[in-house]
Amino acid sequence: MKHILYLVLPLLLFSCNDGELQIEALDFDASTIDFCVTSSEDKLANTFFFKIQGDEALLLTMGTGQFKNATSLDGSITSNLTAAANPKLIYR
Repeated sequence: MKHILYLVLPLLLFSCNDGELQIEALDFDASTIDFCVTSSEDKLANTFFFKIQGDEALLLTMGTGQFKNATSLDGSITSNLTAAANPKLIYR
């Protein structure tokens, strides 16, 4: 009986999941980007972008003043991110 216990106990200890989430691939191409902002004059203050697809969500929060409240003729506006922006990308 002791021998079986010595075989089963390590099996139980080492076969448990460590709790880390392993994601094979993130595919949010089929969903559109939605956003919430609070604006102040010519800059967007707090910016929150999100994509929801089924029971998954991809969230991006940006700090104050990282994006200009402007339009572009070709549809693209670039912005340099700094550490002060404190960007956070969350997958749920």
